[in-house]
Amino acid sequence: MAGMLPRFKPAVSSLFRLGVPRSFVLGSRGVATAGLTRAQEVAGQANQKDYYDQSSHYDLIFKSDNIRLGYFPHLAEGSRSSHELNITESGYALTHHMMTLMQLTPESTVLDMGCGKGQACVDVARTAGCSVVGVDLSGTNIARANELKSLNPDLRLDFLEGSITDLPSKLKSSKFSHIMTVQAWVHVHSDLDAVLAEARSVLEPGGLVVVEDFCSNDRGIVTEQAMQHFYKRLHFDKVLGPAEWQRKAETAGFSVEHVEDLKDHMAQSYRLMAQAAGDLEILSADGTPLQENYRNTVDIIDKGEVTMLLAVLKLPA
Repeated sequence: MAGMLPRFKPAVSSLFRLGVPRSFVLGSRGVATAGLTRAQEVAGQANQKDYYDQSSHYDLIFKSDNIRLGYFPHLAEGSRSSHELNITESGYALTHHMMTLMQLTPESTVLDMGCGKGQACVDVARTAGCSVVGVDLSGTNIARANELKSLNPDLRLDFLEGSITDLPSKLKSSKFSHIMTVQAWVHVHSDLDAVLAEARSVLEPGGLVVVEDFCSNDRGIVTEQAMQHFYKRLHFDKVLGPAEWQRKAETAGFSVEHVEDLKDHMAQSYRLMAQAAGDLEILSADGTPLQENYRNTVDIIDKGEVTMLLAVLKLPA
């Protein structure tokens, strides 16, 4: 494998030059609204597509096209860092941490399953010099990803609209050395077997999947608080516990090479998001302050009802 990548430097402003939020809608009396769909249905990919096509509040909160709960080095086991990243920086830190686990080279070929607006693909292609393909269900996300591609003509990037449970036909004959995915598989945990099968079908023998995903708990506990502020708000129909998640990966033919429980990082992300949502006075579709949703989510995480898992899966050579 290649040598370690350079250590992440949160002060490098060039990381953020493409991550400027473009616009947002002001509701009555000048209050920022989240653009959320009402969380009444929690099933089906069409519902997920509707949610992400209409949700613009993330641009305000993350101040970046790199929309993801982040990684905080000061919270990592054995860390001596005392510097606390903000929510924008933490998203780039997560991408860097995943790249370190992937050990990419310029010859690597990477598929991002659930690429969002494509910023992580840009960062991976720029840092490692490799080719990256991103797939996302949201046409809005792919449109923005293609804008980033046009702004970076020197990078080897491609973006496709499509489902991670049934990858676009253009990719069916492709083979990638690496797959990365962040907070995407959780949207289809009820169909995770299909997602894992799709990943395996386009991965080279010996290839790696580095996945960061939300999980519930192995006790099967789903409280009303979790249902309202986590499951329904994010349109999740089913969220697996860590043990079941890993069992499914192994049943699909992957070996689980590395696992990190990022519960504390998830909670820290939501604390910062709550602060930002409060400052911006963002409301959920039902009129509830989004800050309230996020604070309840922190409480759910602290109680051990949900967590964030980072895993490295390997396909046998």
